[in-house]
Amino acid sequence: MQKNNLPYFLYSLLLFLLSTQLNYAQSNLDTLTFDNGNVIIGEIKSFSRGLFTIETDYSDSDFQAKWKQVDKINSSTYFLVTSKEGRHYFGKLKDYTEDSVLVYGSFIEKVISYDDLVFMHEQGRSFTKKVYGSFDLGYSYTKANNLQQLSSSTSLKYINQYYESDLKVNNLFSKQDSAADIQRNEASLNFIYLFDKNYYALVNNDFLTNTEQSIDLRYTLQTGVGKFFIHTNKLNLGVSLGINYLNEKFMNINDRQESMETFWEVDLDIFDLGNLELDVSLITYKSLNFSKRWREDVDASLKYNLPFNFYIKLGYSMDYDNQPAEPGKNLDFIFTTSFGWDNL
Repeated sequence: MQKNNLPYFLYSLLLFLLSTQLNYAQSNLDTLTFDNGNVIIGEIKSFSRGLFTIETDYSDSDFQAKWKQVDKINSSTYFLVTSKEGRHYFGKLKDYTEDSVLVYGSFIEKVISYDDLVFMHEQGRSFTKKVYGSFDLGYSYTKANNLQQLSSSTSLKYINQYYESDLKVNNLFSKQDSAADIQRNEASLNFIYLFDKNYYALVNNDFLTNTEQSIDLRYTLQTGVGKFFIHTNKLNLGVSLGINYLNEKFMNINDRQESMETFWEVDLDIFDLGNLELDVSLITYKSLNFSKRWREDVDASLKYNLPFNFYIKLGYSMDYDNQPAEPGKNLDFIFTTSFGWDNL
């Protein structure tokens, strides 16, 4: 009587498939080796603003490590890598020397030192894993005049191989006795395309309402070019210029006002300050239709990073217009303190 070998065959096939899958999973794990000898095994997601982010199976939250703490990198995943010179490379990562990494692929082998590594993002991931966001909320109360202020800020950013886009929404509401309520709402949708040698092109859309300056709705559309004059894993300094379309509706004027402006912008980001990050943006507009009109916007934030991706942020925003809708309302500025969370 012939013995039925089918169960043994199926059992052997199952063991083979399991072992193959296990070997494949192990071969596709990424590793970060630190200068103290510790090793983290998982999936490297990105390197940005001087921080490596790696996802592991044994933790609900991602690990983050400063670039100064990392001694070796190994990954079989394809990454978009940006160097300090503004060059973009696409390939896998392999430890090369004590202070450099090899980016390699079918058509490339490039050694980059950790000091020259500016940005790194995993490619081929799902859409949702390319989206980063933050949200913070602030409230203050002053007994004098029952002054209350509520502020909120939301940000979403999408990063792809050569471009990035972000959506930002900022709101502020303030009220006090014997004074009119103040509301300031701003939303922006921005797009940046990255070229070699740290050049970039930009398209920005911005919407603003501000009762303090009698702005019912201000819409701007910026198109321009820029360059990162400093682009490292410690700080970024970018300068851009271009043309701005301006469409305004004021609270005390029925008609809309359209005009064209030139603009130039300076952006400074410093993120090698321990747990602190400093972002400053200055934009100056010069009207092409009204020869004597010019405007200026300043935004600054100082963020202190807490455990589990929480943070405390101090914010400052200023709008200046030398020809406002109402005389005496040239300048408006706000200070905010908020508590928030991000996955950047």
